[in-house]
Amino acid sequence: MSSAPTGKHQVQAGWALARLLIGSDEPGEIAQQEGITFSGQAEDLVEILFPNLHPMMSHWDEF
Repeated sequence: MSSAPTGKHQVQAGWALARLLIGSDEPGEIAQQEGITFSGQAEDLVEILFPNLHPMMSHWDEF
């Protein structure tokens, strides 16, 4: 039995999900850098749900 979600629109991001939540960069850029995979319309939804918030982070806090 798998513990993976079974929905139609999935984001497989692992720890990279933190970067999406923080809004450290454009979602598409984060996905490309981190190898995030999408199914269904998840890629379109990520662009809307996790916009680049231009957070003020010190150099030591960057991913």
